[in-house]
Amino acid sequence: MEINTIKRIDLPDFLRRHNSIHVTDGKAQCPFHPPDKNPSFSVYQNDDGTWAWKDFHPDGGRGSIIDFVVLKDGLAVPEAIRKIKKLEGIEDRPAPARTTKWKIAATYDYTDENGKRVFQKIRYIPKSFACRRPVGDSWEYNTRGVKAVPYRLDKIKAESRVFLCEGEKDADRLAGLGYPSTSAPWGAGNWPAELSPYFRGKAVFIVYDVGNEAKVQKIAAELWEFTKQIMILTVPIDRREADVSDFLDKYSSAEDQRAAFEDLIFHGLKYEQKSTEQAGVFVGNLEEFMAADIAPADPLVDPFVYRTGLSIAGGVNGSHKSFFVIQLGLHAAAGKSPFLNCPVPRSARVLLIQQEISVPFMQERLAKIRRAESFDTHGRFVPITTTGKQLKLLNVKDLDQIKKWIDLYQPELLILDPISTFHDIEENNSREMARVRDVLNKLKSVYQTAVLVTQHFSSKRNPKDPLAPVEVGGWFRGHTTLTDAADVLIALHRLHGQRENTSLARPFEDYNEVQVQLRNGRWPERFAIEFDEDSFLLRVSDVWHELGRKIVPEQIIALLHANDGEMRRTDILTHFSQLGVSPVTTRKALDETVSQGLAVREQLIGKGSPVLIKLRSPA
Repeated sequence: MEINTIKRIDLPDFLRRHNSIHVTDGKAQCPFHPPDKNPSFSVYQNDDGTWAWKDFHPDGGRGSIIDFVVLKDGLAVPEAIRKIKKLEGIEDRPAPARTTKWKIAATYDYTDENGKRVFQKIRYIPKSFACRRPVGDSWEYNTRGVKAVPYRLDKIKAESRVFLCEGEKDADRLAGLGYPSTSAPWGAGNWPAELSPYFRGKAVFIVYDVGNEAKVQKIAAELWEFTKQIMILTVPIDRREADVSDFLDKYSSAEDQRAAFEDLIFHGLKYEQKSTEQAGVFVGNLEEFMAADIAPADPLVDPFVYRTGLSIAGGVNGSHKSFFVIQLGLHAAAGKSPFLNCPVPRSARVLLIQQEISVPFMQERLAKIRRAESFDTHGRFVPITTTGKQLKLLNVKDLDQIKKWIDLYQPELLILDPISTFHDIEENNSREMARVRDVLNKLKSVYQTAVLVTQHFSSKRNPKDPLAPVEVGGWFRGHTTLTDAADVLIALHRLHGQRENTSLARPFEDYNEVQVQLRNGRWPERFAIEFDEDSFLLRVSDVWHELGRKIVPEQIIALLHANDGEMRRTDILTHFSQLGVSPVTTRKALDETVSQGLAVREQLIGKGSPVLIKLRSPA
């Protein structure tokens, strides 16, 4: 059987079943260096579907499932292959006899800037295509690892205007009439991002087949930042898949064909980039800025997600992050207000791409939620599950797939859950995390969508004070490059100090305290939520009242309002002490009220250095 078939066996599943190695988020304890307290063994899937592993120890190896069995069991390669086949129940079967006789109709050489062949595309009869690259005196029938280049690159590199066709046949046809022409190697629907820089500074005339208008628009958007002008030429033939060669075939002489094509150029439509491409950009002086007609912030769920904003929701394992974003998405799609205690002004299109929950479990979650509560989404909520092939934001092909879904469903809210599955980089590396941040920022600005991602909390805490309060962003795992870019941070905390409280109505793990930080400096009130195991729904909890002795800033503010906006700190302590609250708890609530900017401290002159707590005056 083909070796690549073996290499495509699900390696995490194989390791779990036959070696008791459990892979989590692509990491596992290294079987070659026990005990491996900090998992240094990674497992990942390549673009071609094969699986691989890497041991990050200085003397560590790497390779496929075959290499793993060779190293782990001390076998030769043929023996390792036989063992894998036996374990997986794989039998070699003869390849079916080929009944179709394929004939090469044409070959097209793709070259670099100097005319050296990079790879060759083959057109067969019956119509099909294949690519092969030169290896010595023979061919290898794949282009894995070969950089994408435009067709006839050496001929168009110095041209100021270029005609971009759907296929090589059309490009050759126009080149025969004297027009500098090219095409992409994999058709209209697969434009590799690395092709765009080759068109820098050129005027590009896009000539694609009838019926591919949407794909043309996508290619034009990809080229926009590199070109000085884009024109779209429409072939005047009322037949799907008619191309420019069909158009030219209507004219007998080359002179007539050139005249007809010049008329096509004259009637071409200039591509104007959508204004949304420049969303979030303003250039001008202060007076121009203040006079500009700038649309106000568009909250989809206030204050959690805003149109064209980046929101990050995080918590420890088991803090119901996925349930939080699923339920938020359903409320947004249905325009159902409130979500928890937050308003949903209108309905919005929502695209959820999640890569952690299997397809059956995802369906079970949604079914259970919808049985418990009605959400009239009318097709505005699109859940996509990709656990079988996790997409990576920094992989060109994977990002193109995500963009295709965005183009198809036009979401106003894009949810990626969890963000750690959308990259393979070191999360504590600021430069690497900046690449993820830049992709997210581009998605939200180019597509005018809110982006909401989930992220895990860090397991590291200050050893001197593990429960010390920190800025919201300080709880999230990885370098702060990502959280610093967020417009909204949503932290789902466990109830502080209540793990052993037996009087809670629900298990401790069912509760979370919601803390939100906005870029504009406002800190909405904290509140508690609880998870209902029967409905899979999160609801606002009255656990603060159940705990009795928990003091939150809202209680401080209410007390200040009742006393003309100011009170001495000692009087506040006395007030809550009479309610059975310890001074330490009250002081923490006062500190939190001041840190959120809801009140200010003022040092008074007098015995004991009294402190006055005052409501902050509105700006």
